[in-house]
Amino acid sequence: MVEQEIFIDGFGTIRLAGGVVRIELARAVFDDVDVDGRPKLAPKGMLIMPVEAFLRAERQFAGVAQRLVQAGIAAGDRKLAETAAAVAPGTAQG
Repeated sequence: MVEQEIFIDGFGTIRLAGGVVRIELARAVFDDVDVDGRPKLAPKGMLIMPVEAFLRAERQFAGVAQRLVQAGIAAGDRKLAETAAAVAPGTAQG
């Protein structure tokens, strides 16, 4: 049973440290926009998971993304990568 639901608009910084992946969760701030008029993302929490769980999640995300592309709901890999870079330009590893 799901005890808590969390809505996010994207990810902030993603870091690997001490054998765990730390993913900053972010929400759009509509009263603070960038130069293109898009809402900026603000940190709203942290998802911390072991590397193995992160890799499993990545495979799950990739599978869902592939189904979205096949169904015509989303564009192909190149467009998805461009969109992801535009939404979360601060994403980094390290």
